[in-house]
Formats: sequence, C-alpha cells, structure tokens
Amino acid sequence: MTRCKFCGEEVTWITACSGDRILCNPNIVMYWANLRGKAKVVTQDGEVVCADLDGDLGKSTGVGYVQYFSTCPYGRRNRNNKNTRRINHESH
Repeated sequence: MTRCKFCGEEVTWITACSGDRILCNPNIVMYWANLRGKAKVVTQDGEVVCADLDGDLGKSTGVGYVQYFSTCPYGRRNRNNKNTRRINHESH
C-alpha cells in the first residue's frame, strides 16, 4: 500500500500515455471534460484531461482518477519542494 507522507491518505500510481507515472487518489470518479475545469483527471487509458467533477450524469465524459496533490490538504505546500520525498511506501 502507498500512503502520502504528509496526510497519510492512501494513493495509487497511474501510468499516463507518455509513460510518466502520476500519483492519484485511489477511487475512480466520473468526470466531464472541460478545458477550463479545475480538476486534472487521468483516464483509465492514461490520458490526462482538464475536467469538472460534477454535472449531468447522462452527459459525463467518462471515468478516471483525480491527480492526488489537488486534493491533499498539504499538497499545494509541498508539491514543488523537490528536496522533499512526497510518499511513503508501506508493504502490508
């Protein structure tokens, strides 16, 4: 299991189309693609899209994972600190 070093929440790695691994919340969410959306969602195919996380259920774009540091209470403060290790890997 992988947990955030700062808040202790469970996180997961999703591989983007580019091959980069992106730290995400472990729950799959429904999203509505929107170039001005505040959320960054990684789809199950590895595409990263700007999106809204609420809308008309019949018009949703798809499902994916929300990038983790947008929801971590400490993420904004520590996201750009390159000298800080961001996650804690634990085996259970």
